[in-house]
Amino acid sequence: MFESTVSTKGKLKVLGNGIDQTLFNPSKIKPTTCSNFLFSGVMDYKPNIDAVLWFVEHCWDTIQKQVPNAKLIIAGMNPSPSITKLAI
Repeated sequence: MFESTVSTKGKLKVLGNGIDQTLFNPSKIKPTTCSNFLFSGVMDYKPNIDAVLWFVEHCWDTIQKQVPNAKLIIAGMNPSPSITKLAI
């Protein structure tokens, strides 16, 4: 269905996003009622760094006020110092 709504010029190919699925796999523990927000990307790539920093500066406080148990997960290799400073 996705292919037919996006492109009629050929077959659609799905590429992996680079996350090590042997390390980051779904937990067998039943999830809590926590709301998780995930940013996945190489974290030494400037556009990804800028996106995360913008999101934290402009959106995250509002989200946390409306969803107090929300968690932001930044998943990606080589996090820059500005990203590691966000860790709690």
